[in-house]
Amino acid sequence: MTGIEDESRQNTRQKRKVTIAESVSYFTNEAAVTKTRGNIKLQLSLEVIEERAKEHGLSPNVILKLADVAGSARFSEAITIRLIKSLIPSKYIPEEAIIHVVSWMCTNKPSSTVKTWLIKWIITVYDYIGEKNKIHAVYPILFLFIDNEQMCPFVCHLLYLMTRKEDVKQYRVQKLLEIQNKVGTQPHIMGLLSLYKLYSPATITLSTAIGNRPFFHKIHPKWTQSVRDIVEKNRVNNDQITNDMDSLNGFPSEDATSVPAKRLKLDVIPKLQTTTSMNQQAINNKVSMEQMHTFKDLLQNVDRLQLPSQISSILKYPKLYHVVSCLPEQTTHQRLSYWLYEVLCEEIVDYSGIGNNPRAEKLLQYIINYCEFIQEGIPICEQFLTRYLFTWNGMDYRVYILQLITRFRLWPFQKMNDLLLEPIHKLFFSSSVYFKCQVISTYTQLLRNFVCVEWPRYESMHQHRGANIAETTMQLNETCLFNQDYEEFDPVDTISQFISLVDRLCAVGLLTENDNALLMHCTLAFYELVSKMCKFYGFPNTLIPSTGILLKALFGSDASALSRVCNIICNYRTEIKHRKTSDDKAAKFKPEVIQQLNHHILLFSDSLWRNQAFTPTPSVAPLLTFEHKKPAEIDLSNANDSFSLWKHPALASYADSFMFNKQGTDANTSADRSLLKKEYLQYLKSQHLYGVHWFIKTFIKNV
Repeated sequence: MTGIEDESRQNTRQKRKVTIAESVSYFTNEAAVTKTRGNIKLQLSLEVIEERAKEHGLSPNVILKLADVAGSARFSEAITIRLIKSLIPSKYIPEEAIIHVVSWMCTNKPSSTVKTWLIKWIITVYDYIGEKNKIHAVYPILFLFIDNEQMCPFVCHLLYLMTRKEDVKQYRVQKLLEIQNKVGTQPHIMGLLSLYKLYSPATITLSTAIGNRPFFHKIHPKWTQSVRDIVEKNRVNNDQITNDMDSLNGFPSEDATSVPAKRLKLDVIPKLQTTTSMNQQAINNKVSMEQMHTFKDLLQNVDRLQLPSQISSILKYPKLYHVVSCLPEQTTHQRLSYWLYEVLCEEIVDYSGIGNNPRAEKLLQYIINYCEFIQEGIPICEQFLTRYLFTWNGMDYRVYILQLITRFRLWPFQKMNDLLLEPIHKLFFSSSVYFKCQVISTYTQLLRNFVCVEWPRYESMHQHRGANIAETTMQLNETCLFNQDYEEFDPVDTISQFISLVDRLCAVGLLTENDNALLMHCTLAFYELVSKMCKFYGFPNTLIPSTGILLKALFGSDASALSRVCNIICNYRTEIKHRKTSDDKAAKFKPEVIQQLNHHILLFSDSLWRNQAFTPTPSVAPLLTFEHKKPAEIDLSNANDSFSLWKHPALASYADSFMFNKQGTDANTSADRSLLKKEYLQYLKSQHLYGVHWFIKTFIKNV
């Protein structure tokens, strides 16, 4: 053991004497010894490069030199692979390094394994390449490597990142189909074919869907994360990125669009860049996004605007949302969808750090801003969330996830319950009251999205549906920016079942949280929307809150909750009057709903005005009944007065203040309060308890 420790200390001392410049010089020296066994200098030089790369990254000049060495494969395969893994940039990757690597791949010197690792490296650092104009010229060369069975999955992945519309050729499609016929359906081939189909639908007729499986596998997540961490650390230390200042007016500034190749792409959203040359743009009568500096420029050139090479960069500039909305090309949104799913999985699911990933938070906020602008959810984000919710702990990215849920599309209820609601409910019953409040508020916004946006869209499409599913789907996609498949279901039934489910959820939540005031107000906010859906949105069905929820608000000690629940009852009456004048027979209230509403109206009136809360009447059953003889020590003689306007626990302080102002300091004077009810109602109204005032004025005569 002593000999091994001494040897380790000696190697450490020798390593300290070897600089990074000497290590790079050793590998670039044509006369250097390439054998591995017993070559201490080779091992020390490689270890120095590896340590430097893992701690600080390598400069562009060093990467250019070592990439050339790795491509030449002068050293053994094991050494070359370790060298490739060490090509971690400190700032950016020069595009000349990529061109040199591809040039070496065209020779017989590197083995298939080394070539595969070189492709993996290009994919890993693709986002950190300074410029990509020259790299695209090697696209036809890279396509030739798909015949190699070992390299094919990674070549398809790289081509997927590089493909432009002009790259879609018939002979390339035929080549991919030939390979697929030999080896069967492969996700990486289908991924590249799906992108080709987006750019040229007429070229490919077969279906490219593979379900929920990803097209491409992740390439060494730890390696990818290491590259990202080092580049971001250097960004923080050097303060090189100012991209967030580019869009103060919604457009990139001149400095942002004319940045040199050294500028890094560290943000999760790629920078705005059009790789087509200016000469090519002039030939095609196109204008790049980098040339747009004001909204006026955008309006003047909207018909000949060329979208950026990486369409996801539009998420960073809000005014560019107008371009995508005015020119709704399905190819554009499909490209954005593919990118979003891959990045969401990489930044959220595969993130190995502690706490929330700041990059993921920034991406989710960009997505939310875009969804709010187009008033529509992104299907690929819904697909990601329905999978992520099953493993969600209720804490990570909570604000962003709940906000995205409010823009979900309308689905059949069973599907929505299984994929969206059930995972949330499992967390609902085991989380704090604040999480419960956030969930109910999210459901309120989701219901508003259903009745205000999704249901009218579905009804409009249903009225003009085609002769078959394909035609109906085409018509549906004409009303949406993103493609979605048409499903035949009853949207009114889905929304009604959703309201019933939230009603039960609120009832159980209030029970478990001891009628928490904040949760009660979130529940009442939900029913304020439900009670106005017919008048404001034309929804043909309305559900009444559970009796338990109404009683908790009626007999609680919160005056504002009492006012809101009275306001909700009045809203339902307005709904009935509105529907009586409606010509739509389907929009009529069901008799049992009207009967239930009348029961609640009488109950509220007896409690607040008539002082008969616990007195049985022909129309309303008593609230307190005893199957056995009442104990003698319990006195219920004044129970009916306990919830009147004057003595109600929620209104007692208001009544005391009113009487104090009315009669002076002696608030307990024996004046006839029945003569002061009208004045008292006006006083409650002045205290912003509009619901109580409106309820009494609406349902009590001669007031």
